[in-house]
Amino acid sequence: METPPSPYMHGQSVFDQVTPLSNEEVDLLFSDPEEYNDSAIEADDLDLVTGDQCSITLTPALVKGVTKVTYIMLPHSAPLDAVKLTARILAMSEAEMSIQSRLFTMILRSDISMLMDMHRLILLASKEILYTLAQYLNRPILDESEWSQLRNGSLGGFAALKDDTIYEYTLLCPPRFTDQPPLNHGLDLFRRPYTNFPPVKTHVTPFALAFHALRVLECTTFPMTFDFEHVFRARTLREMNHIEDSLERALLGITKDDEKPSVMPQEMQDHIEAFMNFVLAFDRRCAVVRAIMNQTPPQ
Repeated sequence: METPPSPYMHGQSVFDQVTPLSNEEVDLLFSDPEEYNDSAIEADDLDLVTGDQCSITLTPALVKGVTKVTYIMLPHSAPLDAVKLTARILAMSEAEMSIQSRLFTMILRSDISMLMDMHRLILLASKEILYTLAQYLNRPILDESEWSQLRNGSLGGFAALKDDTIYEYTLLCPPRFTDQPPLNHGLDLFRRPYTNFPPVKTHVTPFALAFHALRVLECTTFPMTFDFEHVFRARTLREMNHIEDSLERALLGITKDDEKPSVMPQEMQDHIEAFMNFVLAFDRRCAVVRAIMNQTPPQ
């Protein structure tokens, strides 16, 4: 029996059927539309931003199954070795590490959750936060208490990464897709490349979303698989160039086949440099941690 074509093949999308919201869904999900339009959402209204609703679309969880927990740092299918290695990379104890932690997961509308899982969306931290992540990863690994110090704000120079911080992320579309559906934010609709989409505000640690962005930008296989050796490898110059090119296109809002402008805006160049600094620091930390973990214990 012939296998039917995958709905995730290039040029097709199963998500067009559920995104954006229909009028019926708006009536059902937004009991008071004025409460959820952009003009009613204040920047410091953290209860609204961090409540049990989709962090990207602001869809409230008024109906069972509308939202779900989405794994960001590592997919649910990640092997135990990946979880342990990630803990060591972040300088945290294995007992502290859980891919189900609120620091590593997001509440998203079910179709948006699938978009994240399928590497259809990127949430990019600010260049300042990306440089801070690189700075943390470039530090010598002293002990497993560093993560706790980072979270309670006692680690000097890293106050921006302490607990209870609400971060702002830029929503981007990976350049290898051309059939990306419109997305809503409250009652407003944004089409690819989501220019002027409001910053996504969430408590999720930038480490998780930067690592997710890295996996999305370099993904060439079915995204629901997790190749341990591939993810935690030392990246070649050619691979780094591919990641940089993909991020450039994502920030420009163009696809992999579009011609790039001869000159990139300086602000974009700075953002790309910050992300690539994070990738380099991540690669170095991976190499150091794997070398330590592979050492033979003294007899």
